[in-house]
Amino acid sequence: MFIQRRDSLHFPLSSILVLLGLAACGGGGTGADFSTQALGGGFAPGEVRPLEFDSSNHAQIHFSELSGDEKFSLVLFSANTESSTFDVALNGLADSSAKLLQTLSSALEEKEETGESLHNFHGHLREWEKGLVGLEPFSPDSRGTKSMAAPVTCGGGRGVLFKVLSSLSNNVDHENVCGIEVQRSDHAVYYVDEAILNSLNASTLAGVIDGFEAKIPHERRLLGEESDVDGNGLFSVLFSPAVNRLGNTGGGFVTGYFYGGDLFPAGGGTSNEREVLFICVPDPKGDWNVTLSLDFWRSNIAPSVLPHEFQHMISFNQHVLISNDGAEEPWANEGISHFIEDLDNSGGLAGTGVENPSRVGLYLRAPGDAPFTAGTSVAQRGGAYLFFRYLFEQAELGRYPQVGSGTELLAALLQGPGKGVANIEAATGWSYRNLLLDFYATLQLSQSGISDDPRYNFQGISLVGSQSDNRGTVLHGLQGQDLSKIPFQGQIRSTAGLFLEVDGNQLRDAGQGLSFSAPPSMIAGGIVIRLQ
Repeated sequence: MFIQRRDSLHFPLSSILVLLGLAACGGGGTGADFSTQALGGGFAPGEVRPLEFDSSNHAQIHFSELSGDEKFSLVLFSANTESSTFDVALNGLADSSAKLLQTLSSALEEKEETGESLHNFHGHLREWEKGLVGLEPFSPDSRGTKSMAAPVTCGGGRGVLFKVLSSLSNNVDHENVCGIEVQRSDHAVYYVDEAILNSLNASTLAGVIDGFEAKIPHERRLLGEESDVDGNGLFSVLFSPAVNRLGNTGGGFVTGYFYGGDLFPAGGGTSNEREVLFICVPDPKGDWNVTLSLDFWRSNIAPSVLPHEFQHMISFNQHVLISNDGAEEPWANEGISHFIEDLDNSGGLAGTGVENPSRVGLYLRAPGDAPFTAGTSVAQRGGAYLFFRYLFEQAELGRYPQVGSGTELLAALLQGPGKGVANIEAATGWSYRNLLLDFYATLQLSQSGISDDPRYNFQGISLVGSQSDNRGTVLHGLQGQDLSKIPFQGQIRSTAGLFLEVDGNQLRDAGQGLSFSAPPSMIAGGIVIRLQ
């Protein structure tokens, strides 16, 4: 059974004293011609009610039968996808005198995310890939021969020359690296930088390669096929300290990358004219960047980055070369890649990838400061990962009319005709605003012990408790901001949630209710959750 409409919550009638759809107010006026959502004593802990905004982006709720001991979470968010910041306000009914607040201002233009260049590197890769739409990819004929393209050899004929990016801010600077083949499978050829062949050999890599090899068929089944521009039926994987050194140019660390520019004729540039995954290597002494032990590289880094970057390779083929629709939006591309890190060797997605909890922890600390569609910082990646994990799990429950399972959802996201939010809406059959309503409710309620409703609890990751990630990560759920003062004024960024907590005594002092106001240009969303 699926629930197509977000408002089909099936609450008991006794919990709703009055629920009136808000009348549309013409011309953006703020007169008293509005309706009120009334929440009565039957509004039980764990229940979720969406706020109903009128055409002027005003909403009002009234609580009755308050004892003072209740606790509520108020979640306000913007479903706008462009980067914007919106002023919002809420007032107590005792102060509003049956009149909603004036809208504070129109949308404010948000300054471009800067952050560390490291956080933007993968965003740069995806942006550079947008310029490749419509270009003819490399083919063996590009070298003027009908035979298979022959890579440039090195190391006395033992190795193959690779061009590895050496700047986080451009796709021109590069290092030439000699990769020596250490293993070949039906899927890929694995190379190690000649400079470290003695320390990172086939025996050392065996477990890492075997684990990835087990996942490749499942990743293809779930997402689709990668390209094969050089016609040899294989993609390449290069393990090189050049990837470690790449992070030094921005004061950070790069674990690996895939770049779609490698699939096009070099023309004097940095293309490798074949599919390549570039992966960092262990660095126990910190010779090339931060210290990275062999054990941690084996347990956390390599098992995560290989399927992650392989998703980027598949995504580029599906969106750019097959659909000719342009590279997937950076935030979605990264979010799906992080989600596919959860893939186990048998093809299941029921657990949590070892590197994901730490990203989730950063996001949960301040989701209002990490709008996950607006950038690819570590915290934003944590939010995007959670969003796609949530969509997958809810698809598995049959909630979306366009897909019958999480597997169908992933295929639709990778192989669908669009990208970004439009692609997500087409794949699920739900509006982005309604998807966010459930997602933000789940951030507040999951594993809190307040509700066991599967709509509001993650299954594959716990947002509360110790995580098995070899980092000692402990998640504490989402901690809302106390609504200590009413009236309240704040700001919301696109696709970011503002989580406010209020108790029954505060609501009684505020006249038993609250009114909300947001700019007309904001796609406003909100929910009220009874916590206690």
